[in-house]
Formats: sequence, structure tokens, C-alpha cells
Amino acid sequence: MDSWTIDILKQLEMPEHVINKFIEEEIDKITFLALTESMLKELVPKLKLRAILYSKIVELKEQCTVHINTNMAPNKDEEFVDSISPINTIDMLHDITNFEIINEQEIDGTLVVDNSSVLSSDDILIQNIPSCNNRVKFILEQSQEGKNVLKFYQSFNNFSYAVRNKLVRLIIDYEVTHSPNQKLSMNHLLQLSQSIVQIFPNESESIYLTPYLKNKEYVRPTRGKLFDRYCNLTKDIRKLNFSPSTSTGECSSNIPVTAFNQDINDSILWLKNNRESMDIVVDKWTQTFSLRYDQMLKSNKQLNYFLEYPAISGPLGYKLIEIDFNILQPGKQLKLFDLFPILIECLPKYIKNFKPQLEKEASYQRFLDIIPTENRQEVTVAILIYLPRIFPCVTICVPKTRIVKDNKRVKTFDSWRPSNREISEGFICIIKNATELQEVYLNKENKASTFGLTVQPYITLLCSDPSNEFIVAASYVVINKFVYSVETPLKAVDICFKTFFALNLSYPKESNHIWQFIQQFLYEITTNTDKNYQAVNHIINDIKKLKV
Repeated sequence: MDSWTIDILKQLEMPEHVINKFIEEEIDKITFLALTESMLKELVPKLKLRAILYSKIVELKEQCTVHINTNMAPNKDEEFVDSISPINTIDMLHDITNFEIINEQEIDGTLVVDNSSVLSSDDILIQNIPSCNNRVKFILEQSQEGKNVLKFYQSFNNFSYAVRNKLVRLIIDYEVTHSPNQKLSMNHLLQLSQSIVQIFPNESESIYLTPYLKNKEYVRPTRGKLFDRYCNLTKDIRKLNFSPSTSTGECSSNIPVTAFNQDINDSILWLKNNRESMDIVVDKWTQTFSLRYDQMLKSNKQLNYFLEYPAISGPLGYKLIEIDFNILQPGKQLKLFDLFPILIECLPKYIKNFKPQLEKEASYQRFLDIIPTENRQEVTVAILIYLPRIFPCVTICVPKTRIVKDNKRVKTFDSWRPSNREISEGFICIIKNATELQEVYLNKENKASTFGLTVQPYITLLCSDPSNEFIVAASYVVINKFVYSVETPLKAVDICFKTFFALNLSYPKESNHIWQFIQQFLYEITTNTDKNYQAVNHIINDIKKLKV
């Protein structure tokens, strides 16, 4: 079994025996995506776990991020679907797969660039090439990546957006490399888009190129993946060809920078007015990160962020939060799932050695009974519920402005020492019924308003079984009254944590030290704004010693 499949099973918090079963059956990525309901019945006896797995398989199939087995020795350079990494993830601002018709009133005040001036039919054409119909196939057959693209379409009869990007990258990179002056004409791009559709009939020509159009009613800039990749590549070439001796700072390419700015603004405008399809949303969301994040920091109004971009407030909006976090903290996206087993192993030992008073509680025995079981989700919930209990209570100083004599404003401080329960609920709230979601939020809002604070993102677990508080029926992340329902409790922790970074939010005052522990121990992230909690530092060091 490959590491990809193991990572997926860990994310879904599958019990150890299920993971071992997958290893025993040698289920890799391709096999995992091919599993049917009947196959899952043989692998996973429990209905709930089976439902979680099948739901994930359906989701991954929709994304279609799958590797083709080419009957060749594995080669990292020949991976079929790799991470699409054009020159710079943040600089890639154009990968547009749809267009929005905007009337003159909607684009008032926004510079509209006549993209026909960017690529005209007078530009130099590629010489000595086969007919364009054969050209695309010729290009793809020049590399193993291209051959894999052809095999992918033969197998699935369509493309995922990742494979589509790979197809475009191979074509444009090859054409620019083999063209005079590294220029392509609009006519040539149009022929390439038509050729793609002829070779791959289920593809749409508008995805690859939609020519510039302007009339009295609306303006439609040049769009499409071929044009966008060409612009990105030309932009990079222009940077490389930049001459330091040029006093004006002009680049060797004649493509105006305003064309790129217009594409960014168009994508932002599209995101403000659309929430489907998710593939296009994800594409545009990734490409516009730099501008979106900068605007959010300047406005300092994260709630407006949810109102501005409807997709982030939708059921799958948390995926957009993950995208932003992954850009801000590369390499940290799976840290929680990798390191949480260490916490499962060490927390009971820590309580025994350093917090023996917790052992006297009636619920602690149920906690100990759960830990050795193979029910991974119940173990996770037990750890998450007891995690806040190992931290001491802290006194919080809340700044407040008070008006004194002669209408002068004086800064004072209110102190608040949250109880153990308030600390725990600042991290995770347990409810018995979904209708309590609103009640919990109102209670938090009232509490926060008394200290002049706001309600920060938090986790809510629906534990409706009166006989076992560690059985979770649903997991929620609540952000500014928007509620995300996610697959597992650990996924809820993951999304909630990533929200603080993606939206540049502070941790809740009452559970700040708990979140900082999660940040430093489970994500291995340190920042310049981290508070110096001695208790957190001691707990991290003690747990690391217990691990050894």
C-alpha cells in the first residue's frame, strides 16, 4: 500500500485494523479509487466506517486526481498527476476555465484591456509545423507526461482540472520553446484549442480559448487555459530578459502588465458572484490568493470575506480555507494527522505522571477504557476532550476604554479568569442536539460582548449517545455564524486551526494556550506573535520525553 492511501485513511481516522486490512490487500491509490460498495463490505464490516470511506472515494473521483499505471518502473518525473506548479503558485493569476459576461455598469472604474492587442494575427507564426490537428498529438507523444495524458483520456473519457492544466502546460511550453521570438499568434492558439477538442471530443473549446469580444453591451476579455498559460510563461520570460540598464524598467516583451491585472480583477469579480462549479472556484481561488489575502489584511474585516465570496460560505468552503493555509504554511497540511498518534500514546502517560488528580474523576475510567480500543474516532474524541484539562487556568487581561471626567478616554483592563469548563468550551463545545448550535453561539456572543471581544472560530461535536460521550454523530466548525459540517472530529480541529491562519484571526482568549500547543506541537509552526506560555513549553517538553 502506498503512502497516499495511508494518509487518506489517517485523515478519515480509520481504526488500525482497517488500515492493516488495506495493507494486507495491497490497496494502492488506483485500487482505492476503484473500490465499489460491495468491495468495501468485504474490507470494512462496520456500516459507519464504510459510509465515510465511500463518501471520500466519491469526492476523490470527482476531483479525478488519479495516477495512471503505465506498466513502467516508477519515476518521480513521470508521475501522471503531480502538483500543478507553474513558475510560481502565487504569481500564476490566469488559469481561467470559464468566463463571465460583464456589462459596462459592472466594470465601471476597472481598466479594460483590449486583449486583441496582446496577441494579434500579425504576430509571428510557428513555421514548419504539421497541421494543427496533428500538432497537439505530436507534442503529447514527445514526452512520457504527454503519453500519460492521452492514456488518461482513453481510460476516463474526460479530464480533471489538474490533468487539463498539465495538457495545456505541455502544449504551450513546447510551442513557445520551438517558436521564433517565443511568440504565438491568437490565430495559432485558436487552432490549438480546436485541435484539442477534435482529439478529445468531450472537452469544450471555450475552456481553452475564448477570444476577445467587445460591443456596446459588454466586454469579454480573452480567456482560456491556453492564453493564460501563454501569458504566465511570457511573464516569466520577460522577467528573465529584464535588462538592468533599462532606466524605465521595461521588459523585452510587448505584453502590457495591465492585461495581467485585468485577469486578476476578472477572477476576483467572478469569485464574488459565483460559487459553482467547485473545480473552477478552486482554480481561481488559488490564483487570486495574493490579492485576496492582501485586501483582507488591509480591510481587517474577516466577516466581509464570507459575504464577499459566496463560495467560502458554502458547504465545501473549508476547502478554500485549506488552500490558503497550504500557501501560507507549505508542507504543514497533514502534520496534525501525522503527529496526533503521538498525542494518543503520550496523553494518558502525561496525566498519570503530572495530573494524577484527573484520575479520580468518574469519566476518566471511561477515557482509559477507550484508549486501547481500535475505534479510532472515539479515541480521538476522548483525547480532544481531555486535552484542555491538562492546562492550567490563566487570567486574561482585556483592554477597555473608560470615559472619565471632562470626556477624557482612559485605557483600563478588565481581568477574566476562565474556569476549566470555559477553557474547554473555548476549544470544543459538546452538544446533544443539533438545535443547540445556535444556543451555543448566542451564549458565546453574550460572554464575549461583556469583555468587548468577538466570537472566534470554534469546534462543536454532536454527541447524542447518552451512554457514551465519545461517540460523535457530527462534527462542525463554526466561523462567524457560518457552520461547516466536516467528516471527522480531527478534521474539525484541522479546519478550525487553519482558519486562524487563512483569515489572520487570533485564537480565542480563553483557549489561546491550547491552540498554541496544537500549533507548536502538532503542526510544528512557530511565529513571531506566539506568546511565551511556560506551561505550554513544559507540556511540550514533557510529552516529547514520554514519547522517547
